[in-house]
Amino acid sequence: MAETASDYHPLLTTLRLYAGWLLACLSVIYIVGSYQELREFPFKLSLAKEWIESSVILHVAFTTFIFMLLSTVHMALGRGVWKGVMLAVIGFAAIAVFMVNA
Repeated sequence: MAETASDYHPLLTTLRLYAGWLLACLSVIYIVGSYQELREFPFKLSLAKEWIESSVILHVAFTTFIFMLLSTVHMALGRGVWKGVMLAVIGFAAIAVFMVNA
């Protein structure tokens, strides 16, 4: 049985799928942790408090958001190598500025 190349999704599509799920999970963590800071749950979620105070989780969430944003812009602009390189430079600069200021 011969498999064709159309049986597989492009790598960028797969990365965007995983990044979207990661961003959704990190958003839930921040929502639950923020709610726990404002109001009391009938139970204690110490892990949510630790994760919301962690700077690593915040950096990963921002990096994932920038990846999703710039890959969407790249697709909207019609793709291309040089457009991708310029958007990657913009993304790295945005991440560096965020990490310095956060």
